[in-house]
Amino acid sequence: MGISGSDIAQLRNQTQGREELCRVALQQVRDQQNANSTAEALVAAQAEQLEDSGDTTSSISPSPTAQPTPVSTRPPANTPLIPPTASINPFPTPTPLSIPTSTPTPTVPPTVPPLPTATPVPTATPVLPKTGLPTVTDNSTSVSVGDQIWSGSVGNTAVLGVVPRDFTFEGVVVTPHDNGRGLWTFGLGLTVDSVTEHVYVVSNSEIGVRNPRSKSLNIDNHTFGVNTVQNSENSILIRAWGGVISVFVNGNLAAEIEGLWDQEGLLSIQTNYDSRPIPQGFVMQVKDARATTADRVRNAEFDVVVQSGIENRSFVQTGSIDQVSMVFQDPFRVSNDDLDFGFRLRLPHSNRTLEVKKVDLSDNQHRIEASITFDYNGTLFWSEMIPLSSYDPWELEIKLVKFGDQLVLYVEGTRHLLVGTNIDFGFDQLIGVEVFTNESESTIVSQDATFLGLPYVRLTGFGVWSQ
Repeated sequence: MGISGSDIAQLRNQTQGREELCRVALQQVRDQQNANSTAEALVAAQAEQLEDSGDTTSSISPSPTAQPTPVSTRPPANTPLIPPTASINPFPTPTPLSIPTSTPTPTVPPTVPPLPTATPVPTATPVLPKTGLPTVTDNSTSVSVGDQIWSGSVGNTAVLGVVPRDFTFEGVVVTPHDNGRGLWTFGLGLTVDSVTEHVYVVSNSEIGVRNPRSKSLNIDNHTFGVNTVQNSENSILIRAWGGVISVFVNGNLAAEIEGLWDQEGLLSIQTNYDSRPIPQGFVMQVKDARATTADRVRNAEFDVVVQSGIENRSFVQTGSIDQVSMVFQDPFRVSNDDLDFGFRLRLPHSNRTLEVKKVDLSDNQHRIEASITFDYNGTLFWSEMIPLSSYDPWELEIKLVKFGDQLVLYVEGTRHLLVGTNIDFGFDQLIGVEVFTNESESTIVSQDATFLGLPYVRLTGFGVWSQ
């Protein structure tokens, strides 16, 4: 089928109409661009003029911006609208994600070893004070054999019984004959585990010892005398106190023996030591032989507070005292701060106090001061100074012993007879132990860590004995 001439004419008219529409739209775009260019040129010229005039305000008013000629979107008359050939979607449909059909195996990260746990620094255990004071008992026990009469050349023995390690023996020995007929002996034997150790008196004023275990002994002999006249009496007193045996003959200290006995055992009295028998026809009489428990307290420990500017005291109640001993542990083991400490004993019948005190001097020197003062006004009655040439500040051992009317002070094992105290122990007695620190009320400024950790003077080996 062929195309007619009228159809061709209609298509030509439609084509021309479209071309005319395009030319009009193109011309409108160009006109708009020209208008924008003109406005921009005018604004630039005004800005240049303002720049040239400096701070002077321009009197030229800016020209209004030329408005673009609106473009009609309506097509020319008799021009058919062109229907859109396709539908435009401004939001394209997203492509769905591809979901895997199987679950992937997760990747396991490498194992990292844990950090080591820090070992905590151990905390030092605080040193706790020993504030409890020892209790002194007076419940003594005794064993006795009464009177004994011995004769003959064989050894004579009488058993008193079991005694503790601290005891006191007392008895009176009647002299069987004078030394012109030979020497006689009398002594004690203490049996422990079937072995007997002996201490005895010889009539020539000597002290003998039998030491079958070959112990290491420290023997300090003193001058004494035996009554050698026939039928005269000799008082024998033997103390086994705190590991030291003290032998007294007729009230005088004859010997001190350290290293023997000091154990519970079976006590006996005996004669005829060293093959010295009683001659035929003579007899030895022993009167009122007995042994009594002596320790009231032994090896106790307690602390006495140390405070700056303050004296502190701890009192141990006792009965009559014949011996007291203790070891002081000074808390100042590094510093040189002054700190006095010591103990006091009462003399109740004369209203006086006996004091033993360690004091610090200049140049790191120390000494022991012993004194007796009246209680009512503090007046000094007697005093003695003992230098401490070998003082070890860690420990200071002090022992005070009453021998009859004499007082002996042992400082670090050295014996000091206290002369001139003028104490009548037939009338007076020593009672009570008061331990004190910082009597001078000194200011303590030490930064010594040892002191700060233990602000106490510690007492060890505290003991009280009574005859």
